[in-house]
Amino acid sequence: MSVDVALQVTRRSVALTLPPDGGEGPPLRYGLCLPFQLAPRKAALLCNVRRLGVTSIDFESGADVIPFDCLDDISPARATTIGRNTRECHPAGGQPLLMARHLCSGGFVPLGARLKDGRPHPHAGTGFIVGTTVAFAADFSTRLHRDLPGPFSRMELHQTLWDGGAFHVTRSDYFIGERILPGWNVVGRGLGGAIPDGEDLLHGLTVREGNGSTQSGLARWRRGPEGWRPVSFTPVTPSEGFGEPSVQRDVDGRLLFAARGALHVSTDGESYGIAIWRSGDGGVSWEAVVSAPGTRGNTPTILNQAADGTPYVAGNPYTPGACDGTGRRISIWSHRQKVALWPLRADRRALLPPVLARDTADFGPPPEGRVWYADHPLGATVQLADGRWRHLLAWRVRESQPARDSCERPTPFTGTFIEEVSTPGAGRPPWGL
Repeated sequence: MSVDVALQVTRRSVALTLPPDGGEGPPLRYGLCLPFQLAPRKAALLCNVRRLGVTSIDFESGADVIPFDCLDDISPARATTIGRNTRECHPAGGQPLLMARHLCSGGFVPLGARLKDGRPHPHAGTGFIVGTTVAFAADFSTRLHRDLPGPFSRMELHQTLWDGGAFHVTRSDYFIGERILPGWNVVGRGLGGAIPDGEDLLHGLTVREGNGSTQSGLARWRRGPEGWRPVSFTPVTPSEGFGEPSVQRDVDGRLLFAARGALHVSTDGESYGIAIWRSGDGGVSWEAVVSAPGTRGNTPTILNQAADGTPYVAGNPYTPGACDGTGRRISIWSHRQKVALWPLRADRRALLPPVLARDTADFGPPPEGRVWYADHPLGATVQLADGRWRHLLAWRVRESQPARDSCERPTPFTGTFIEEVSTPGAGRPPWGL
């Protein structure tokens, strides 16, 4: 692999906007989106759904899975609903709650998949979707779940199946703390898709330690009588507030791991760094290989892998002195106007200069006079109807919510964008099909 990696990204229009059930009451819109392989020449999108028209921030509302075999023929009419928000009562205090469901992570073994030795994969056609469900005030108020008496959240795990004609959820379980993986207080799932490791899948998790800080690491997922469950966990990051991990297998077989964390915060609290770890023994031990301060805003960063095996980090570059449409300086949470891709250097010990994937200035001024958000760039290499393996990168776009006491409104660009990332090298199929 050359030192100069050429990544090229398409500039397509918005791919998904309105879910089938999104037209009544406060509007629903598609947002975060994870592509994954479903079967030979067929892929799917795990699409998070967001509720607009309410004052709460981060008010996610479930997810759909949409099968497709052509980028120009992605239709919500084919969607299978994974879940929507539910009304419940706090288990301790009895307060009425609205449980907001964040579901855009997991793993799937494609129907027809084979192991490296050519044998049929014993779990082909099955997978899991994992997410978090957090409590909001039942009146859709500006209060986040952490402001309620006795904050309440849980992990949500769905077992999934593709039978060749339809996508199914065969079982759903809900866990608090260490119930999903004994010995670890699991509080968050990874970003991006799980990767194969023999008959198992590898995916990130985040745990909370006794001092309240969070740490991310690698979980091994195995399918048993109750479906896919994590069976082991190895910490990777320091215990310094890390979360939202992602993992890839490099072309030499070694594992690469990234997470969103608090390392390399600038003195003014504006810019953050990108950190990557590497393992040469299957995830038993890890070495810090990339430390790049001042590269990103305080936003999600995801480790992806192009079709030819090139690993890259996708996220929002830090933009010094950025202002919104009213001239006010953008806060540390809002450096999301551009999506950039940072390829890793050939020795995997540094990032190459970023490639600009999207600048939301292309959309013109936001209708409410604030700023555009384009975030959570999740990628996967999939095979579609033409048989070619290609790398898809999806992110959501919306206008930032003006304030906690005002509603977010849909725009012509509010929804999911799905782009193709191309590289000069030949495609390396992540699955044997």
